[in-house]
Amino acid sequence: MKKVRYFDLMEKIVGAYSREHIEGYFARVKREGITEHGFPRLCADLGILIANGRTTAADDLFPDMMSYACAQAPVNKTPNTGNDFSVKELTFALLAAEASGRFPKELTDGWRASLSSIDPMKTYSCIAPVPPVPVGNWAAFAAASEQARAFAGLGNEPDFIEREIASQMPAFDGNGMYRDPHEPMLYDLVARLQLSTCLFFGYRGKYADRLDDLTKNAGLMTLGMQSVTGEIPFGGRSSQFLFNEAALASVLEYEATRYHRLGDEALASRFKAGAERAAESLSLLLAEPIRHIKNRYPRDSGYGCEGYGYFDKYMTTAASFLYPAILFADDAIEPDAGEEKPTVQTVSDAFHKAFLKNKTVFAEYDLRADLRYDASGPGRLHVKGFPSQLCLTVPFPVRPNYKIGEDNPHPLSLCPVLPDGSPMCAEEAEWKLVSADDSVPEAVFAVTQGGRTYRETCRLTGNGAVLTLTGEGPLCRALPLFTFDGEKETAIRKEGENAVSVTYEGAKCVFRTDGIITRDGTFFRNRSGVSTLFSARGEGKLTVEISFEI
Repeated sequence: MKKVRYFDLMEKIVGAYSREHIEGYFARVKREGITEHGFPRLCADLGILIANGRTTAADDLFPDMMSYACAQAPVNKTPNTGNDFSVKELTFALLAAEASGRFPKELTDGWRASLSSIDPMKTYSCIAPVPPVPVGNWAAFAAASEQARAFAGLGNEPDFIEREIASQMPAFDGNGMYRDPHEPMLYDLVARLQLSTCLFFGYRGKYADRLDDLTKNAGLMTLGMQSVTGEIPFGGRSSQFLFNEAALASVLEYEATRYHRLGDEALASRFKAGAERAAESLSLLLAEPIRHIKNRYPRDSGYGCEGYGYFDKYMTTAASFLYPAILFADDAIEPDAGEEKPTVQTVSDAFHKAFLKNKTVFAEYDLRADLRYDASGPGRLHVKGFPSQLCLTVPFPVRPNYKIGEDNPHPLSLCPVLPDGSPMCAEEAEWKLVSADDSVPEAVFAVTQGGRTYRETCRLTGNGAVLTLTGEGPLCRALPLFTFDGEKETAIRKEGENAVSVTYEGAKCVFRTDGIITRDGTFFRNRSGVSTLFSARGEGKLTVEISFEI
């Protein structure tokens, strides 16, 4: 992915903010104060784009916005002002503005003076204790902000950076993945991005070598966990926002440059290809009107969003998380995925996931879901070149910590269902990976609930997957069929007793079984929209083949 294409994406994202919207946003923060990081990040994104010769809806407003944001950062520490999350971005914007020569020196000198006056002990919300005690990812953001200030000559606070990073070290698992509370997949990625930023901008403290090893190991894991559609895995909070893949692109660019520096051009090219896939998945979602989350509900509805995940905060975050990809990227590296062999990959028990992947198909199983956001079992099936929602991209929690309008009847995935109607995807369900064959790829799971144990086999094909359930007596598998994306309905068609299909955006997903398919008709909701429940039923052994077709 070339830097210019990242700038194109940033420009498109920031273009989601109209002139009227920006004026109203600026008026509101001047009236109410900066209460979170959305506004300073928007200022920074505007400045970076203008400095690089791009046109925005607020070229003339930007200097005043930037002056306000920079002046507020040192003095504004009311709860959740977001300084931890945005001082780094303001610093990047200042550096870009100074390098461009597009702004009067007295203006950039004023911004520099404001950001130089920051006292980290008074500016940031997350101050890690000494001796170190584990704290959440806020400390990683604050460390990155301070390291950026040090790089820019705006401050020199090595002791503060050291205490913040010290608090992060106990959070890594044996694979180098970052364990934020409840192990959300996004925040593994985002925390590693902040700590990689520290290394990139010169952190050489006590933990530098260890951080370098951890991020290197986790980078290899990340490449394996990336879907064939370019997306990060589902799991936990803040999933399915556009900024997810922006963060992924930046992490993969960092790793590509690492391996280029080490002389491993094949691996550098693989990471570069992964970054390109992540950026392409993001670009496909920037259809007008642009939303900040992967559904087509009205922007202000908040559908699929946690309470904190509103447009003004998380739309501009997509651009902010892309900018490190520009800083990290080396355009001399050519993307080349190489020979992508089939794999079955697991993560540590803390993250409780299993992934199957070949050149065109990706499946994700959650073996012990956080039921506030997900459900256990097969929760994702993607095929390259097809809409992610076509089959299933995230499971259905019963009472999610995000907005769907009403509760679901029960948790749901593409899971087995007991004869009494209980889905084998909730807290009482035990999922264990029994065996795996990378060459197919194929994975076998044991699923236990209510005194019954079934055997679940997932085998990827060239255009989908075959799910086989074996056990005594009657068998059933839930088939939630995508129905509504917030803007338009899909076309669902029953094709005899043994098949049903869903067509969306010109693509078709067909479920075929050696049993019988019935329509339950119950609606389930997740971040993508609404699905209708169908079921496949058989006896002793039940096979469902899922194929993606044009």
